[in-house]
Amino acid sequence: MELEVRSLTELWVELAGIKRAAKYMRTTTNDPLANETHKILRRYTERLATRIHERALELPLYRMAVERLGLKGPALAYIISHDTTSFKTLSRTGLERCYELFRRPWRDCPY
Repeated sequence: MELEVRSLTELWVELAGIKRAAKYMRTTTNDPLANETHKILRRYTERLATRIHERALELPLYRMAVERLGLKGPALAYIISHDTTSFKTLSRTGLERCYELFRRPWRDCPY
């Protein structure tokens, strides 16, 4: 199961990069195909994230992080499947700082 989660998270990372490139093309060109491509990639990325969460819930470390820390998602599954040693030693705030597992307050951000 851990290998399946690992391969799904690696696919998610690659798909997120392609989605980022499609978003850039959507904003720089005025082509309806670029807009449609971005929408399709966004939809597939969300479906893949849901599938990763469902499969990763079968892993005890991921389930513990969801229950105790309140964290979830493909980024957490990626960290667990690739870097379990440092994950076990960090607290929630340490994980949030180290791996940026929090949403940035874009409204309050001066940039």
